[in-house]
Amino acid sequence: MNINQAGRLLNEANRKTICNTNSLEEFRGQAENYYKLEKKGEEWSFVFVACERNSKGIEETIKTFENESEASIFYYLYELSKWYR
Repeated sequence: MNINQAGRLLNEANRKTICNTNSLEEFRGQAENYYKLEKKGEEWSFVFVACERNSKGIEETIKTFENESEASIFYYLYELSKWYR
């Protein structure tokens, strides 16, 4: 699975996501905390972004992955688990 597939499946499950070449993130409103998956160098990072008013947010790397497939599956399952809690 790659990030495009994960993004498409999440959108089909009504979990709105934004997919770019090197990142996948939750669709959110302004000043909302969110999670994203992004490529940093040769590895993929699952990142929590804490947003405050009028700031870009503070990023905290939660987990790193060696390849896109592992990262995409993790992000997909994480997003679905939030929905079905």
